Amino acid sequence: MNYRNYTATQTIEWLKMEFQEVYSNFYKELGENKKWCCQHPEMTSSHPE
Repeated sequence: MNYRNYTATQTIEWLKMEFQEVYSNFYKELGENKKWCCQHPEMTSSHPE
């Protein structure tokens, strides 16, 4: 993909679509695995409640 053909907004929207599933799965796993969260306190300040 040639990023120079995209405006900043188009690139951001593409990235949102590209990584939406990845982030959703990541946060879902964080929510389901409290032990992992407790073992990685640096993550607790950045993920949604």
